[in-house]
Amino acid sequence: MVIMLDRGMGELSRIQPLPPFMTAEEIIADALPLLDPPSRITVTDAAERALRVPVAGRWSAYDRGVTPYTIEPQDISQSRRFKGVVFVGPSQSGKSQMLLSVSAHAVTCAPGPVQLIHMTKTDADAWVEEKLDPAIYHSPLLAERLGKAREDSTFSRKRFKGMRLGIGYPVANQLSSRSQRMVLLTDYDHMPQRLGPKDAPEASPWGMALQRIRTFLSRGCVFAESTPAFPVDEDKAREANPLEPHLMPATTGDRQPL
Repeated sequence: MVIMLDRGMGELSRIQPLPPFMTAEEIIADALPLLDPPSRITVTDAAERALRVPVAGRWSAYDRGVTPYTIEPQDISQSRRFKGVVFVGPSQSGKSQMLLSVSAHAVTCAPGPVQLIHMTKTDADAWVEEKLDPAIYHSPLLAERLGKAREDSTFSRKRFKGMRLGIGYPVANQLSSRSQRMVLLTDYDHMPQRLGPKDAPEASPWGMALQRIRTFLSRGCVFAESTPAFPVDEDKAREANPLEPHLMPATTGDRQPL
């Protein structure tokens, strides 16, 4: 009996002690950022303060001059005039970096729930591991605000002081029953354009995302970025209109989700 007891005590000694309970003061201090008013600086200014980006094998400060065409759309995401922003561009043109910039602004300047929807769960997990986690680790202002509990940093959620960043994929339950101040949609043209069961489809990812921001009124925004991927629809072919020079060729997804 004594030998078995000693072995059991030895096994117990290898178990790490539980962390101490949080005090009321620590809980209040963690929640206080929710009461801070939004900082009146642009997304681009916040990115230059907080973000570090990989450049030629090293992490450098964010530089707006590298992709100047992304300044206006990412800054407009904070406008109370518009509830949606759509950016279309070629691959490797800084589109995904805009999502990091908008998220960093929410973390450091305007705390509030943000949700990022990727193409698939596999792509979402890869983006977190390869893009988001390294960006947080190398950006001191973001790393300092990230929660220290195990569940504060997972593949589906990053909990910062005063806000949470959810990472999901385009299925109906990911865009239902949640209030978000911002919903970010990446690679939108590669998402299914009707979510829900086939016999009772609900809406497009864009349409469902708009419902998630209603609680936040003019503070809410849906931000979508994508590389064109819908096939051209020859049945909808139209002659160029000089009054609408910005329109692209008609496609099977021609503005239907919006």
